[in-house]
Amino acid sequence: VLTVTYGGPSVDPEDPSPLSTKITESNVILEFLADLYPDSGLLPKDPVSRAKVRFFIDASTKHVEGPLYDFLRGDGSYENVLKGIEFVHGDFAVGDHYTIADACISLHLARLKIITKTDLGQFPVGLGFKLGEELKGPKFIKFTKYVDQILGRPSLKQTYDKVRIFPLPW
Repeated sequence: VLTVTYGGPSVDPEDPSPLSTKITESNVILEFLADLYPDSGLLPKDPVSRAKVRFFIDASTKHVEGPLYDFLRGDGSYENVLKGIEFVHGDFAVGDHYTIADACISLHLARLKIITKTDLGQFPVGLGFKLGEELKGPKFIKFTKYVDQILGRPSLKQTYDKVRIFPLPW
């Protein structure tokens, strides 16, 4: 579980002060960061665009994250993963620049890339590769472009750990 602390005295982050506020859950942390840095564009100022970002986060949690982890554990089909990612298209999740909507799905996209390149998971042998082949088809060109763009971001490349992002066992 991802946790950040905010406020309180300056102490070792591994041993936070009881005067600090502890914030958990990655999507909540993303919104918190967007609130701390309102000029970053991580969360649009326009209420309709903000609602679209929140909708994308909710939909990606239900329709991408859930089916992807079910598939990874051998409890779901790669068809459900494909169905879930159909709504992801365009250069960015919402609008014309990177937002917390893109950030919320980025690690799941990294895991998906690992699954399709290594066939690593508790699903039947070969299904990870088969999923990867499906994603190369014309139906998923925009999705594949989106994945490459998000995974190519310098901030993601500098901060994600390919070993820890794919913890075993599931």
